[in-house]
Amino acid sequence: MNDDTLINLVARGLVDKIIHLFNKYLGTQLKIRNEKRVLPYISKSVLWKT
Repeated sequence: MNDDTLINLVARGLVDKIIHLFNKYLGTQLKIRNEKRVLPYISKSVLWKT
């Protein structure tokens, strides 16, 4: 039985591409999480004055 059929090669290529894109996505998510994006605190009294 030949393991290098066109269907197997295409499927393997798709799986490799999906894994690559998923790892890239995870890396981006980790980078976003590691950045401290903290919103400035605004007190209620400041809000009521405006």
